Amino acid sequence: MGMNLTSAATKEKSVRGLRYIINNPDGVFAVHCLEGKDRTGLFIAMLECLEGATLDEVMDDYMLSYYNYYGVEPESELWQKIWSRMLERQLEIVLGYDDLRTVSLSETVTDYLLAAGLSEGELDALHEILTRTPAEGPAPEPDPEPARQPEPLPEPTPRPHVYPYDP
Repeated sequence: MGMNLTSAATKEKSVRGLRYIINNPDGVFAVHCLEGKDRTGLFIAMLECLEGATLDEVMDDYMLSYYNYYGVEPESELWQKIWSRMLERQLEIVLGYDDLRTVSLSETVTDYLLAAGLSEGELDALHEILTRTPAEGPAPEPDPEPARQPEPLPEPTPRPHVYPYDP
């Protein structure tokens, strides 16, 4: 998608991804990347904002990537630096506000997505998909044949935890 968060190409690709979800409402979707931050983190944060999450809730969710991937301890000095410099700043840039605590995040993201090309109807459909509960039904019958056991995975190659910033 590129890292120019305000580019027309980024908006177009975001809208294309959302339309895929909208046009496949019965699908199950995984939005992922290696670390869960940057573009993926921003995309998920915007969906959380759209559905009414507070900035603190969005940031706590986002910061899990730094804890899980880099081992950054919650509330540490580094945690606080990342909190203020990463996602919050990215959201401010993308949404065009200097202080997101002074606006409705849901309305702001709605306005952004409408300006990017989604229609009101598409936003309504997206809301239905994002807030639905899984369909209830009978539990699936167990498979009479046991599943083939996969081959064991090789041992992972150790990788140093290198943080992208020099605190």
